[in-house]
Amino acid sequence: MFLQKLRVNHFKNHQFSDLTFQKGFNILYGPNGAGKSNILDAIHYLASAKSFLNHIDSELINENADFFRLEAEFVDLEEKIHQLKIILQKGKRKTLEWDGKATKKISEHIGKIPLVFICPQDQHILSGGSDERRKLLDNTLSQISPVYCQNLIEYNQVLEQRNRILKHAIEKNTSVDESLLSIYDEQMQSYSEIIFEHRQRMIIEWESTFQNQYQEISSGSEVIQMIYKSDLSENNCIELMKSSRQKDFILGYTSKGLHRDDILFEFKSQQAKKIGSQGQQKSILIALKLSQYFFLKKHMTEVPILLIDDFHDKLDSERSRKLINLLDNANFEQIFITDTDKDRMRKAFEDVKTDQKYYQTNHSIIKAD
Repeated sequence: MFLQKLRVNHFKNHQFSDLTFQKGFNILYGPNGAGKSNILDAIHYLASAKSFLNHIDSELINENADFFRLEAEFVDLEEKIHQLKIILQKGKRKTLEWDGKATKKISEHIGKIPLVFICPQDQHILSGGSDERRKLLDNTLSQISPVYCQNLIEYNQVLEQRNRILKHAIEKNTSVDESLLSIYDEQMQSYSEIIFEHRQRMIIEWESTFQNQYQEISSGSEVIQMIYKSDLSENNCIELMKSSRQKDFILGYTSKGLHRDDILFEFKSQQAKKIGSQGQQKSILIALKLSQYFFLKKHMTEVPILLIDDFHDKLDSERSRKLINLLDNANFEQIFITDTDKDRMRKAFEDVKTDQKYYQTNHSIIKAD
């Protein structure tokens, strides 16, 4: 799958942009604040119906408008062109159309446009809480498996209802209806089994690819382990809920379950986020996202799109060179890259065989060189 045309109306700082892209490298350059990252975020929104950088949809609407519109043409491996349109108006639900037909559930759209986004905010995967690492798991598996995506949605809905009851009991100083909690526990159990199985299988396969990518980027000799940590490794969901019920009554939320899962990255049994150098941590994050790309490519019929925001962020010249060589030789179909310095990118890519196209970005106006 590659993005052939993109039209952006009132999305973030872009009033109107009409762009044509190619296979290979599409490099957007320009000063900070010019709107480069917002174009990548628009592409991410087309794939997932949500922003990578903003949690609230209404904040994506340009300050001088009351709606945004994204329109795109994607070309699949069979050379068939697909039309995608997403519109969000203030005070209304977003609408999404694929090939002229309205999509009723966003979950039905996930996976049609496989995509991986590498950006400076990835540092939170290592430094942040477990929710950051679960997002990576869920993003990857939801693109591959509609079954996983739907079970995750339903699990989270039941979890929200369960937490609401627990919180309400504390706020009103009342007892909790334990029979109702048991019903929620049984529902969560059915969803948990499927989610847990998918996550286990994924980590086992993903770790070997991650190790290979880390060696390519860092040339390091150390072995980094990806360890999947889950409460369900020891008990099923219903037993977990029972064992933690009294604690949940005190805390006012569900303290155990799949929503507490984590991935640990360790050097010699010590967490990488604590002992790894900045260079090692950056290599871990890039290797993680590249292994995510190859995992998706292996399990999907369409080739993912790769987005890299702020290419030289924390990358020394040696790591930049290795990453460029890897991208040039690994048969990526379409890559979008942003950077502030055109001359630096031209020099870095001067020996690259893959086709390249450059776009100048200034004050949210984009034009091809």
